[in-house]
Amino acid sequence: MVAGEYAVLFDYPALVGAVDCRATTTLQNAPHLQVKGLEDHPLSVVRAEDSLAFVGQHPNANTQLFTHALEHFFHDRPLPNILVETNTRRFFDAEGRKLGLGSSAAATVSLTAALLHYLKQARPSQNEIIKHALQIHKKLNGGVGSGADVAASTVGGLIKFQQIGVQMRHLPHWQNPDWQFLIVFTGKTQSTKAWVKVVEDWASQAPKPSKLVLQEIHKATLAILAAMENQTGSQLVAGITQAHLAMNQLGQATQLDIVAPAATTIHDLAVEMGGSAKPSGAGGGDICMAVLPVNQAQQFVNSLEEKGFSVLQRDVFSEGCHPLASPKPH
Repeated sequence: MVAGEYAVLFDYPALVGAVDCRATTTLQNAPHLQVKGLEDHPLSVVRAEDSLAFVGQHPNANTQLFTHALEHFFHDRPLPNILVETNTRRFFDAEGRKLGLGSSAAATVSLTAALLHYLKQARPSQNEIIKHALQIHKKLNGGVGSGADVAASTVGGLIKFQQIGVQMRHLPHWQNPDWQFLIVFTGKTQSTKAWVKVVEDWASQAPKPSKLVLQEIHKATLAILAAMENQTGSQLVAGITQAHLAMNQLGQATQLDIVAPAATTIHDLAVEMGGSAKPSGAGGGDICMAVLPVNQAQQFVNSLEEKGFSVLQRDVFSEGCHPLASPKPH
């Protein structure tokens, strides 16, 4: 997420972009329904009374998405004789740490699109994918989340997103050659669900103070939006700094470590070199988004690596969901 974290849950707009880190789903004919995620072997799926069960496997984080997606599409249909494989390995580093690039949203969109393609025997529209993927992802996350990541994974690029009515508008890609976007992995993963619940509870218990903080995040979002539309680097740097400060204000109000020490270090280093940086997403770790003058970018990367951080080699604002090939099973 570029801007608008947490505020998007309260009907403020957010800016969210697709990153070139892809989840893929493939379907093959099989003797019976099987699924394969990050496990070594496919898992057989059977219907057990009113729900689905995995033979010889207890439900876990790797099977929940399949459960929700298959129940969504096949609750009143016979189970198909196919092997469904969803691959999210690119969302993990060499040590097996999740990078915080929205793997659950990407996997949900990929799986949703593939199953829709299979059922329709035709390419589904983006609106169809978003409609079904939002429902599945919401169940997967226990009702938590705005759906902005699902929307970005589907349509690609950079979008202005608002939760009410799932409003989306594509924004121009960053084309100013003097400034460079960088994605920095802090080395620490952070789960979003629990923190979202804390922020939502705080907002309901302290409506006036929470509104003031959320409006600060909103102001920063509008500043970054204007910079993206104007392609102005100095304006973008100011907006990102404003967003960083607003997220820190939210963390202090909720007693959450939203702007973790690592994010502060990355931000301060970027500022020293004429740029800025902010946490992306829930904060607390995962990734930061940085913008640097092009002539300072490599020095910034070198300094980060000396401090134990890593810059992810990913294109920002990549294309969205698309078919790898027509579905073979029938």
